[in-house]
Amino acid sequence: MCGISALYSINKINRDIIEAMTDVIAHRGPDGKGYENFLNGSLWFGHRRLSIIELSSLGHQPMSYHNKEYWITFNGEIYNYIEIREELLDKGYKFSTHSDTEVILAAYCEWGEECLHRFNGMWAFVIYDVKRNRIFASRDRFGVKPLYYWFSEDGMLGFASEIKQFTVLPGWKSLINGSRTYDYLYWGLFNHTNETMFKNVYQLKGGHFLILDLNNESMDKENLEIKKWYYPPEENFKGTYEEAKAKIKDLFIESIQLRLRADVEAAFLLSGGIDSSSIVCAADKHLLKEKFQTYSACAHEKKYDESEYIQFVLNETKAKPNYTFPTLKNLLESMDSLIWHQDEPFGSTSIYASWEVFKMVGKENKVVLDGQGADELLAGYGTYFGAHLVGLIKDGSLDKLLSEVDALNNIHNVSRDLVVKKFNEIINPQLTENVEIYYPSPVWLDLEKLGVKHKDPYLQLGGKVITVNELSYAQLFSTNLPELLQYADRNSMAHSVESRFPFLDYRLVEFILSLPASFKINNGITKAVFRDAMYDILPEQIRNRNDKMGFVTPEEIWFKKESKEEVIEIVKKAVEISHGILNEDIILEVQKILNGEKPFNFLVWRIICFKIWVETFSCELD
Repeated sequence: MCGISALYSINKINRDIIEAMTDVIAHRGPDGKGYENFLNGSLWFGHRRLSIIELSSLGHQPMSYHNKEYWITFNGEIYNYIEIREELLDKGYKFSTHSDTEVILAAYCEWGEECLHRFNGMWAFVIYDVKRNRIFASRDRFGVKPLYYWFSEDGMLGFASEIKQFTVLPGWKSLINGSRTYDYLYWGLFNHTNETMFKNVYQLKGGHFLILDLNNESMDKENLEIKKWYYPPEENFKGTYEEAKAKIKDLFIESIQLRLRADVEAAFLLSGGIDSSSIVCAADKHLLKEKFQTYSACAHEKKYDESEYIQFVLNETKAKPNYTFPTLKNLLESMDSLIWHQDEPFGSTSIYASWEVFKMVGKENKVVLDGQGADELLAGYGTYFGAHLVGLIKDGSLDKLLSEVDALNNIHNVSRDLVVKKFNEIINPQLTENVEIYYPSPVWLDLEKLGVKHKDPYLQLGGKVITVNELSYAQLFSTNLPELLQYADRNSMAHSVESRFPFLDYRLVEFILSLPASFKINNGITKAVFRDAMYDILPEQIRNRNDKMGFVTPEEIWFKKESKEEVIEIVKKAVEISHGILNEDIILEVQKILNGEKPFNFLVWRIICFKIWVETFSCELD
C-alpha cells in the first residue's frame, strides 16, 4: 500500500514539483520514496512506499520491467499475484523480485489491457508503456484504491492518490464544484460521480481504465480515453439455498486467506456486528494458529456501545483486544487534521470513530482486515426493506408480501404504510420524479450561486423504486460503497495502515449478486443466507443480531447536550465564509434540530464539516 504521483506536460517539468507533490502524501508511504523521469523530463513518476510485500529494496518504486520498456507507480495489492506469477513463469517470463508490482508489469506485457480481469485485489496504478509511448492507468473493480487527475490551465496533467497533492502544483486553485456541493449539503451524497467537490478535479471511477497517447501534440481532457472495463456478469443462481450457503462459506474463507498474504502481521477491525465478527471468527477457526490483534471503537453511552458483542467474539477466539473511546473533546482537537486527510467533507462523525481506531492500529500494525461491502451485498441496511417489498409487489407474490410485512413490523418496527407508499410509487412514478413531494427546496441554500436546480440525484443513480438486487448494484457502484471506501482509504493511510476487505473479493461479490432477493431478506431477517453460512463460525448472540451499529459515535448527545452553543457559533461562521452558498436560515434550521423541534439528522455535521473544509483548503466559488 502506497501513494503515487505522476505528471505529464509537453514542456519540461522540474524535479522539485514532483517531489513536492509526492511529499504531501508521506503518510501513505513512510518506508521509502522514489522518482523517475522520461521524455527528457516531460513525464515524471513519484512514489511513497508502505512495505507490505517484498520488504527489501527490490520492491522499490517506480519499478521497470522488460528492459525498461514498462514503468509503473502502483498503490494497492494484487492478492493472487503468486498464482499469476506461476502462470507467467510457465510462459517463460522471468522475475527479479517477489513483489506483486513486478507481476502487474509482466501481466501487462503479456495480456495488455486484459490483464485487469486476471487480478484479484485492490489497485490504482499508472504505467508508462515506452514501446507504445502511452500512459495506461487503471483502478480496481470497486474503487478501493483512489486515483485522481487534474489539468492545469497551461496543459499539465497530474495523477494522484489524494486531491491535496494538486494543491502544491503551479496553477492550482481550490474552486468549489457547485453540483457536488449541493449533493453533499442537501442530500448527504458524495463520491457518486467522476467529479469531486473541487472543480476540475476528477476521479477515475472504480472498474475503469484510462489511456493517454503521448504522441498527440495537444494536451487537454479530450485526449483522455476512459473506458469501463468491469461489468459484473448478469447471471442468476440456479442451485438450492443449501448449495448457496456452502458456496458463500467457501468463497468467504478463501477471500480472507488471500487477504492474509503479507510479509507483515495482519490484524482485524472488530465492531461486534455480523460482518467484522465473521471475518475474525472465520480467520480464527480456519486460518490462524497464533494470537492476533483486534481493534474496536466503543462508547461510554450504552446506546452506542457494542462492547457486549465484541466480548462474545473474544470469548471464542485467540484475539487480543484493543479499544478506543472517541470523545467530543478529541473530535474537536482532531477536526482540522481529519478533514485535511479526507480531502473532502464527509457525512457523519462515525468517520472520526474510524479515524481513532486506525490511529490505534498504526502504532502496532500495518495491515488490517475490515468488513466494508457486506451491507451493500447482502441487503444489510433498512433501505432494503422497501426494495424487498417492491420486488414482491412486482412479482405478484401477495402471500409472501403479507408475511414479510408482518415480519418486518415485528422485528424492525417497519410500518405497513411503507407498502402503501412503495405501491403508490410503482403505479405513479411521477411521485418519485417530483422532488418537491418528499423533499422541499432548501431555503437555506442558494442554488443559483451553486449553479444547480433542485433535483433528486438518487433517481439517476438507480436508488428509487427498485428491487433488492438493483439497489445492491446501485449501492456497490454509485452511492454507499464508494463513500465508505474513500473514508476507509484516507483514515487508514493517514496512519500508514493498509485496510483490506474480504467481502469485496470479486468472486464473492459476483456470486452473491447472482442470488435471488429471498436469499438475502427472508422472514424479516437481513443477510439470511450469510447468517446461515456462518452457523458454525459465529457466536449465536451475534449471528442472530437484528440491530446495526458499526463504529458509531454519540453524535446527537455531543451536539445537543455537550456543545450546542459551540455548534451554533460554528454554523454562523459557516454562513460567513460560504461565499453566499449558505444563508442565515441554516442557523434557524440547526437550532430547531438541536432544540428537538425537528428530528436529529446529519445535516448539523455536514455544515460543520463544510465550514472546516472551506477554511482548510481556502476554497473559492468560481
